Parts: sequence; structure tokens; C-alpha cells
Amino acid sequence: MSPIFNVGLVLAIVGHASAFIDKNVYQCLIDQNLTAMAQLIRDANLISTLTNGGPFTIMAPTNHAVANIDSDIMVALTRNPVLLKQVVRYHILDKYEVIPSLISAGQVDTSEGQPIKVTSGPAGILLNNASMMLGGSSSDIVCNNGIIHVINTVLIPPVFSTDNLAAVLVERDDKFKDFFLYVLLSNMTHLIESGEYTIFAPTDLAFGRYSHLSDIHRDTPNRASIYMEVLKYHMVPGARTSHHLKNGQSLFTLHGSPIHISTSSNGLMVDDAMVVEADIPAANGVIHAVDHVLFPADLLAQLVQG
Repeated sequence: MSPIFNVGLVLAIVGHASAFIDKNVYQCLIDQNLTAMAQLIRDANLISTLTNGGPFTIMAPTNHAVANIDSDIMVALTRNPVLLKQVVRYHILDKYEVIPSLISAGQVDTSEGQPIKVTSGPAGILLNNASMMLGGSSSDIVCNNGIIHVINTVLIPPVFSTDNLAAVLVERDDKFKDFFLYVLLSNMTHLIESGEYTIFAPTDLAFGRYSHLSDIHRDTPNRASIYMEVLKYHMVPGARTSHHLKNGQSLFTLHGSPIHISTSSNGLMVDDAMVVEADIPAANGVIHAVDHVLFPADLLAQLVQG
């Protein structure tokens, strides 16, 4: 960010602010004794991002708020860096937002991808109808690459779970018995227990319909490898909730070829499959249930030729 641009932004917003500190937002957190939030940022390996990038708006819980996180959630955050980064990024906006503009917007998208709802009433300014913004309507703390707003609780993303993707598939045996069976047959459980993925998981009803998987004869060479490649075509690196999925997107899968996202009045589509349940949370990603088994065209062509 250029110094001239930076100064211009500061001058444009400083009239709304109660404080200006000529340091980056991470240094500002420490100066304002928001050290517990600074520690979470450090543990999530986001210091470099918040030091060198910008602009940012940080919803910063007090030290007391961080100390009062539910103990089970805190243990999960300590053990799982992916989950910790998800929670920390849910407190960060990738732009300047002074309090009047937050109230006017009513809802803002976070760096994590899921939105925060902002409401103003007699009790004060609330985030997600739970966390209160401290200091009233003029409590912007302006730093040289962003703004900090102090809040009284830690925000938890709406799509959030402390169980990994494999565990969630097992727990949701009302929908994903067949899909998880193929995961086991392909020896892929270790992959979805550790990496961060979005899985477009066919339901049991989808497997009950005609699927090209039924064309794979028991004597077909490399049958397990074929299953694995089909499963990889349902997996996209990174956690993408429905808020991340836009009409016309192409997302590259672990198989290597892309799947295509489309939206209409009927709902969200992935290739020719409809998303029948979105945003099933996991500690290391998210699952979207689809009503058809997806099949990569290149692999299908090989099977037809074979």
C-alpha cells in the first residue's frame, strides 16, 4: 500500500475515529492491550498478512472474552490450526469499515468467507445478535493499514464444527453411508482427516440412481484407483461455504479437472448435480450434499473405450 494512498484513507476516516495509531493493525492490538487476540493471530500464522497487507477491519475480542471461550472449543482450536485460522479470519474484514458504514451495511463478509450480521439498537451495536461492540458508535481505532473494533465475545462462524470431514461423514449416516464406503475402499480416510477440503458428497439416494460407477466391473484393472479418482473429482482444496460459490465459477478438483458451479432460481448446481444440503460444517472443511454422483469426463471416456 503506497504512503500517499494510506494517508488519504486515514484522513478520510479519522473524523469518525476515537483514536489513530501510526502502526499496523497487529501492532495496534498489542498497544491497545488486546494481547489475547494478538496471540490467536500469531498462533494462526497471520501476522505477516496483517502486517504487510491491508486494508483490514478487525473485530477484536477483549482478553477477558478470549479467556472465556468454551473450553471444548478452545481445546479444538489449540489442536487444529485449520480450525483456529477459520475462527481468527472470521474476525477480519478485507476492507476499511468504520462503525457507521457497518451499521448501514447490516451485513459484511469476512476474510473467512461467512458474513457477520450488524444491528444497532437500544442495547448497543451487536454482531450476530450476540457480541456487543464496546465503546459506542465512535470507537473506531484507526491504524495505518486498518481499523480495530473492540467486542465483548469471541465470534464463532455459523458453519463450524470441531469434527473432521471423515467423522462428519460417519455421523451423517442418514445421507452418506455409500460415499463413506467408497472413501474406505479407496483408502482415503487419512486424506480427509488432515487436509482442508470442500466435498460435494453424493447422498445415498444419489448412489441409488444410475451411476457410471456401476459400469466398473469387479475384474476391471485398477478398480480402486478409478474409485479414488472419482472421489477426488468431488473434492476441492480449501473450505468453501455456499457464500464462496458463485455462478459461473470453475473449481479445480483433486482429480485435476474442474467442476462448474451455477446458480438459478432452483438452487445451487455442481456440474449437473443439485446441492440438496449446503454448508455441513467440519473442522477441516465443509460438505455440500449433492443429488447425483459426479463423474470426470476424461475418466468416463477411458471407461467407455475400455
